[in-house]
Amino acid sequence: IFLASEIFGQHKKTRSTAKPTANTPSRMDVESTSEFFSYGKQKLSKREKRGNPLIPSGITYILEGKSPEIAIYSLNSSESLLLIGESGVGKSKLIHYFAQETNTPLQNVCGHNEITVENLLGCMTVMNGNTVWKDGILPDAMRKGCWLLLDEINAIDPGVMKVINEVLDNRKITITVAGEPRIVKAHKDFRFVCTMNPPDSPIYKGIEMMSFEFMDRFDTVVHLDYLSPETESKLIMDMTGFSDEVTARKMVQFAGSIRQAMKQGEIFATVTTRSLISFCRKAQVFDVRTSADTAILMKMSTADRDKANDIFNAIFK
Repeated sequence: IFLASEIFGQHKKTRSTAKPTANTPSRMDVESTSEFFSYGKQKLSKREKRGNPLIPSGITYILEGKSPEIAIYSLNSSESLLLIGESGVGKSKLIHYFAQETNTPLQNVCGHNEITVENLLGCMTVMNGNTVWKDGILPDAMRKGCWLLLDEINAIDPGVMKVINEVLDNRKITITVAGEPRIVKAHKDFRFVCTMNPPDSPIYKGIEMMSFEFMDRFDTVVHLDYLSPETESKLIMDMTGFSDEVTARKMVQFAGSIRQAMKQGEIFATVTTRSLISFCRKAQVFDVRTSADTAILMKMSTADRDKANDIFNAIFK
């Protein structure tokens, strides 16, 4: 599993002088010029700045490991991309960050079981007294050359998802309006990216296992994980101003133990980086126990909280 996650602090757009090990990019192995943004050996061309409101802003992110490099390769190669990872690892933020850094308009849909074919493709509507066709988000992004990010794809009804098969296969889609088929071909700059939580994880409710036939249509599938403990410890300290490095490392160790227990089916909850930052911020005002309770433990069921308490007591003894 490769490493990448959300950052809530400052990102330096400089290239590290340290030599990455084992041909794997370091988290500072980032370069940005007026023409391109790159990480590792891969780069994305930048578009002209035109004040498009769909271009994300205010997004900062730590790039770590090989997965961001693979994602850049996929985007640069006009491939369809699927990102899989636990809640809070930064799947969506990674794409928002890349769009921001390349001045790319991005359209984003959050998947749920009430998404309809009409939401994706469009429908007839009344405008100025006339009944006209209005494109849904999919053909709209395809025509305009936006990136389209479809979050939590396995929360959408499988029957609805069949409408995107043609896009994944041929970068086009056929829409029937008043009995007449209309073919929408993707603009050369259009990219299609989906995210999903691990379908075999016990903590995500209401998600479907995607068929192999559907998964195989994606050109690239990348698994994202949380940041390394060293990076995550530094991150939560930088974000909160917390100065106790020993305690910060214990916080990250506690989060890592909960995450591992979740993967093993022992606890049906996890600790995201967001929760860790909240934990760290509260620890500047309250004791560590109270901070853990209010930021993390009270979100869990009674059974999970009892198990998490044992982990907490072993680490913060």
